[in-house]
Amino acid sequence: SHLSQMSLYSSILVFLGAHSVASFATPCPAAARRHRCGRLAAGLFDSLFAAATPPPPPPLPTAEENAKKAAALGVQTPSYTTLRSGPGWEIRELQPMQVVECSYERRPEGYELLGGYAQRGENSAQLAMPATAPCLMRPLARPKTMWYMLPAPHTPLDPAATPVPPPTPLADDMLACKSVEQLVVAVACF
Repeated sequence: SHLSQMSLYSSILVFLGAHSVASFATPCPAAARRHRCGRLAAGLFDSLFAAATPPPPPPLPTAEENAKKAAALGVQTPSYTTLRSGPGWEIRELQPMQVVECSYERRPEGYELLGGYAQRGENSAQLAMPATAPCLMRPLARPKTMWYMLPAPHTPLDPAATPVPPPTPLADDMLACKSVEQLVVAVACF
């Protein structure tokens, strides 16, 4: 059929409604296809399908740079060791930590639950906690889970120190506190 002979560009333009089906029902040379209806037809989506190389990601900051930035923002971050790295990514081993965990379907739901526990004091101590980073997510797990790293003294700044047990979540049917041993994570700059 004529439609099976259409180029990928033509098919996209047809389905986007840029031209009628009739205008692309017969195959035509690329030069003629480019100037149909007085405007460029093919070439419109070249940047989507070209083998262009994307710009390299920005380099990840070092552990020391991360610590300085986090301290300036008042955010506690876990200690880590970089195991491997490449352009815009690292594999890190994080220190043991205490986390509060929830299951979620959509990220805002997870953030709301964890934020209630940590920032709004929805816990047995009615304690609002300082900010921490990162928020760790397992979006491919079933159910999806999200962890909020608990701040010192629950996750001590010195990994050799003994953590203090965290307060119990008020929404204990949706949140759970747990200890996580050293954890290996992938980090990408985006």
